[in-house]
Amino acid sequence: MEIRMPNQFNSNYRFNADEVGSVVSSGYKAFLRDAGYVDLDITPNLFVVSSMLRVDDRVAECAAKQNIGLYHKSDNVISRINQYDGRMLVNGLGGVLLTNAFMRSLVIPSIKDASKKGEKFADSTLNEMVNDYAEFTEDSIKERRRLVIGNAERDIELKKGSGYFNRSDIDEYGFPTTFRGDGKFMYWNNNNCDIAVIRNRSSGLNLSLSGTPADTMDVLGVRFAKFFRDEKELEYLFK
Repeated sequence: MEIRMPNQFNSNYRFNADEVGSVVSSGYKAFLRDAGYVDLDITPNLFVVSSMLRVDDRVAECAAKQNIGLYHKSDNVISRINQYDGRMLVNGLGGVLLTNAFMRSLVIPSIKDASKKGEKFADSTLNEMVNDYAEFTEDSIKERRRLVIGNAERDIELKKGSGYFNRSDIDEYGFPTTFRGDGKFMYWNNNNCDIAVIRNRSSGLNLSLSGTPADTMDVLGVRFAKFFRDEKELEYLFK
């Protein structure tokens, strides 16, 4: 007898090509293609796991092959991992980390909207985001002004210090261009030379630009996402 239990990838959100395309400028689309992150003309749909990446047999095997040490608490959520190892682990599983732009323009707004409509599934994701775990995005900043994704870099203007902003205040890369007192989201930039871009916790789902070593944080992990053309490309995740 074979018993199959749902694995962590079975709980997910899927965004179709129109939804993904609606938040991407032509310039950002080209940037992602040049970076080797994704070619949206080939794989236009987005799959996002609803919870943070947890240790299971598949994940442990992937980490061992790449000599990545894994730390987790009783809930098995991986934390105390740095951005590089987190990216390599998710890539090794066949996925990517979300970029800050997709996180801010598509994923968070969609989950919040679903939660407002009474979707308990979205409530669970939002609760984990707000109260439990922060996560790395794909983005990093070097020299205080260079956005790095994959093999590509762009000069961008970043606000210094901290402040609140709304979705309508972000640029094509997902960073606020202005602050407002009644903003729904919190931004924090410690202005270090080389920093990782993090979706942090709290009710403001903070956008943090942080040079803090990741392995000092029990609450910082990664999320699995994957761009795809056809549903068949996802089948391996559910076995």
